Amino acid sequence: MWLILLLHSTKIKNVVLLYRKFMMRKQLFVLTGSFFLSLLLGNVYLLATSHAVESVSLEPLVENHKVLVKNITDTPLWMTIWDQAREAAKHENDLEALDLYRELFSLKPQVEEALREYAIILMNLKHWQEASRVTQKLLEIDPVSLEYQMFSGRIALVQKRYQSSTQFFGQVYNSSPDGPYSIEALKGQIIGLRRMGRHDMAYPLMEQLYLIIPHEEQLIRKLARLSKKLGFDEKALTYYTLLLTEFEPTPRDLLESEPLFVDAGSTEFSLKCWTEYLATYPYYIPFHDKISKYYLDNELQQKALPHLLIRIAHGEANSEIFLQTGNLYLYEEGRPDKALYYYEEFRKRNPDNKQVGLEIQKIQTVLANDLLIIVENEGAWSLWRDLAKVIPDRLAIYYSIAEQLEELGRKKELLEVLQIIQIHNPDDQKTLFKLARLYFELGYNSASLDTLELLLPEEQTGKEYLFLLAEISKENGNIQAH
Repeated sequence: MWLILLLHSTKIKNVVLLYRKFMMRKQLFVLTGSFFLSLLLGNVYLLATSHAVESVSLEPLVENHKVLVKNITDTPLWMTIWDQAREAAKHENDLEALDLYRELFSLKPQVEEALREYAIILMNLKHWQEASRVTQKLLEIDPVSLEYQMFSGRIALVQKRYQSSTQFFGQVYNSSPDGPYSIEALKGQIIGLRRMGRHDMAYPLMEQLYLIIPHEEQLIRKLARLSKKLGFDEKALTYYTLLLTEFEPTPRDLLESEPLFVDAGSTEFSLKCWTEYLATYPYYIPFHDKISKYYLDNELQQKALPHLLIRIAHGEANSEIFLQTGNLYLYEEGRPDKALYYYEEFRKRNPDNKQVGLEIQKIQTVLANDLLIIVENEGAWSLWRDLAKVIPDRLAIYYSIAEQLEELGRKKELLEVLQIIQIHNPDDQKTLFKLARLYFELGYNSASLDTLELLLPEEQTGKEYLFLLAEISKENGNIQAH
């Protein structure tokens, strides 16, 4: 049954309320009869249906005029587009969503929630310039929204508008220091201030952030470095100590904190810096220098030795380091063979040092005694080649070996040793004469005469020379007589 309704101006308010109620239920009323609307007469005509929702009756309002209505349920186009945009965003189809939101705004340009969603899409796509314009509109709609201020702060930070970003983040944090954006807002302020070079202003905010999140490694590291940069050494030590004890310190942490620990007299952490840094960079000479001196000063000589060797291998050649290394090899390691090289290097730089000279002689004697069995079993030449790898002054060892072989009467082995000495030191007149005598004693008269002829003229006038020459001549005469 169709209803016809005519309302006079005195009943406009009631009709409007009823109209809104119908619209909330998505009822649309279409006029199919004829009516006359006159604003001048104060009349309003409304379309209504006889089966209104929730049994709302229009009969009391129907008196003389009739209106025919028809019910339909169509959704507005802009609402449909908005739903499609949201669905695309939900499935992370941001580019599709972007186009749909733009189509929506061509129909409904000021829907706040849609603008908010659009701003998020733009930030996801890194369309910062357009995102900045949209967030500005949002702030004009709601200037005190913390979310919109955060949007603006993030965008300004990316665009390197650090002054603006710091202001937005500061407003958010000051408005809600315990709110959901507090940590991000505090971090945003810190980043903006530091990038503007305002480290003095950023520092107290970083300390404030540390109180909120005390176990964040990167924050502690930044605080340690900034504390050192600003000259707050005690605070820097505190933060570096945390890094070295509660986290895995980086080589940079060790390198930067080391002078602070050294100046503070913290042996434990200084040593930790040296050893752990060298584990990553094994040839960093300044730390080898410091750690070797520390071990020597604290009677830990054996631990000092590898660090001294690396220093020498990388070009350090002062007298002290050679003497220290020689002493460690001789007295701590019991290796006179290795000590000899470093003592000889020391003597090159200090030729008048008699104490080291005597030490060298003792070592040479000891080594010669140890090497005699090799000479006897494998020969002097074999030993000579082997010693080239470990002893720089092989001649000194061979002189000592020659003396011991002479004392033991081992003429055959002595001959080979003297031959080697003569080849490598041909100007040694004493060895040359010894070799000539030994040739004679072993029955090599011709070789003995040839060797005597190699002596310098002034060496061919002595009593021993003449006596040996006579013995050779006599022996040669006896051989000819037979």
